[in-house]
Amino acid sequence: MLTLLYTHDDFLIVNKPPGLAVQGGKRIQTSLIDEIERDFHCKTWLVHRLDQETSSCMLVARSPRAASTLSKLIVSDTVQKTYAVLTTGQFPETCRVLDLPLIIEGKSVSARTIINKVIRIGSYSFLACTLKTGRMHQIRRQCAMSGFPVVGDDKYGNFEANRNFAKTYGVKALFLHSWILSLAKPYAVKVSAPLPEHFTRFFSLSDESLLNELADYEQKDCPHE
Repeated sequence: MLTLLYTHDDFLIVNKPPGLAVQGGKRIQTSLIDEIERDFHCKTWLVHRLDQETSSCMLVARSPRAASTLSKLIVSDTVQKTYAVLTTGQFPETCRVLDLPLIIEGKSVSARTIINKVIRIGSYSFLACTLKTGRMHQIRRQCAMSGFPVVGDDKYGNFEANRNFAKTYGVKALFLHSWILSLAKPYAVKVSAPLPEHFTRFFSLSDESLLNELADYEQKDCPHE
């Protein structure tokens, strides 16, 4: 059963588990929209998309009118999404912006990601990344372009490093989690989705004390409207 993180007359925010597609399609037996209807007995409309492998705070509208309003807020950058990311390599602690253009449908487009926090953990790095633009696979692509691919990324990542990680930690998953979602006025809401099991397993085997540091960051330090 899905976890409901926040409810409002206009929208729901749910915790989407990894592996669940947000909407139906070819070879998809069930989707997030299907499971919301089953668990919460209401019809909802998508206002943003996330990859099937990504775990997340997921915002869905409860009416076409609300979907239109929320879609405009997302485009206007008044909905802020912060991701928890684990990358291969020691990411530079001084790096605070990834401002690398991406090729989308044959055209170069701007893409900007703010790095709010960097924690080096052995040969890996945990990043808290806030999107300032919403390009397809933006964080995955920019991290790979910077030489620090996301752990478990089977499209842009380092495949040998992914195999070694899976052998060492017994985890095979994409380490990209839509962690904190903030909506500006008129809603003024900030919601977080707990780090999923593959993240907490890695921390428990590496440095369990970091879980407390991240919990404090989630509650107090994460930039939000």
